[in-house]
Amino acid sequence: MDHNVGADEPMNTVVDFKLQDKQRCDFGLENLIPMVTHKTRIRHVSKIRRVVKNLTRNKEVNYFDEGNSVPGCWPSEDVLAYYCLSHVDIFRSKKVIELGSGYGLAGLVIAAVTDALEVVISDGNPQVVDYIQRNINANSGAFGGTLVKSMILHWDQREISDNSNSFDVIVASDCTFFKEFHKGLAQTVKFLLKSEGPSEAIFFSPKRGNSLDRFLVEIKEIGLHFSITEIYDTQIWKRHQGFLNGNNAWPNYEKDHCYPLLVRIAL
Repeated sequence: MDHNVGADEPMNTVVDFKLQDKQRCDFGLENLIPMVTHKTRIRHVSKIRRVVKNLTRNKEVNYFDEGNSVPGCWPSEDVLAYYCLSHVDIFRSKKVIELGSGYGLAGLVIAAVTDALEVVISDGNPQVVDYIQRNINANSGAFGGTLVKSMILHWDQREISDNSNSFDVIVASDCTFFKEFHKGLAQTVKFLLKSEGPSEAIFFSPKRGNSLDRFLVEIKEIGLHFSITEIYDTQIWKRHQGFLNGNNAWPNYEKDHCYPLLVRIAL
């Protein structure tokens, strides 16, 4: 989309978010994310284009070494980025951290368009965090007054003591995949959320069998509260229904593994 965008012209999120890389998730997410219309100020378009154009990705990083899943962006990450772009008021003047961020698409979007006070983009893989920092450096001109930092963060309270009760908003996508990390992830959410004033974690994750349910058991057991929203965007939901009804644009589409639910967690 190289032409100039007029004031009343919708932005195609897929074109602007698309990572020009064969290694990007091949689930056909471009068919799930809808057009962004009046919800998004047109002034954000050039910023998002710049972020994606400058997104550095390393094909050689072995995610399995640090307990991550696979290289590239998963559908939940793209949906999280779209959701943040559509709900910028959530982040205004807030301290935000993204957990298990991979290359940091959602965190970069938050930093570029939401007027957040601070955005920390974290992952447990040092190689990935190195590339997160490169992406931050490459996109620094898009962040305005927002402070943006990378962080190596394993889901272990001993490593995050300096950041306890520091964040207004936590975001994460598809971080409930590995059940062995559920307890540490739940404890990390509780440890990072600001205890004074309103704070919340916003997760996007498919159910993946009983994986999400088991994570939410851990959330409940440590005294946190959560809600699950299945229909959080009408256009995404319509496209999801189309895939379930045989739309061939997304081969092998399966709700349990492909459609991310919105989970909001609070103290």
